[in-house]
Amino acid sequence: MHDLLCDLNTESIDIIRITESWLKSFSPDSLLLGDNRNYTVFRKDHVDSQGGGVCILSRTDTVKAVRVDISSNFKDIDILCIDILNACPPIRLIVGYRPPPCSDTDQEAIQYTKILIDCLISVCNVDASVVIVGDFNFPMIDWTQLKFAVDERRCSTLFSIFAKQYCFEQLVSEPTRFHSNGTDSL
Repeated sequence: MHDLLCDLNTESIDIIRITESWLKSFSPDSLLLGDNRNYTVFRKDHVDSQGGGVCILSRTDTVKAVRVDISSNFKDIDILCIDILNACPPIRLIVGYRPPPCSDTDQEAIQYTKILIDCLISVCNVDASVVIVGDFNFPMIDWTQLKFAVDERRCSTLFSIFAKQYCFEQLVSEPTRFHSNGTDSL
């Protein structure tokens, strides 16, 4: 948190996205901002368990952003969406987090992935450029090839099909932090 506060006070950063924020509804925004009042905080706190949660900080003097309402059908999904109105063309920024499953074929993980994809589809169908960033924990996807066997019993296959159908590209080719699960999605 100390590094974030230092960056906010010394760098001119327009938008910061955070996955696995671990914030709860009672956590004040000042936990992220300190005394800095130059940012608007958008949050989707994970309520049922420890961990998870996503958040976006947007600089108020350079970014005109509004939160996009997401259907309550997806209340258990860590997805947050804003529209950046002063970009040309407008940009819809989606930040998401998907907890790592036990395996790529775990039935509960497959069901969660299907709901996650339904949620993403519901916010992707707009007349704007769409950017999805986050930590979706799909280490089985080879983003350089995006080749897969059509096997809907695998979380990674389901997400690969979604990404390909909506023409999304993986921009990060190296881990953004080092862990055993591979690279984060951007």
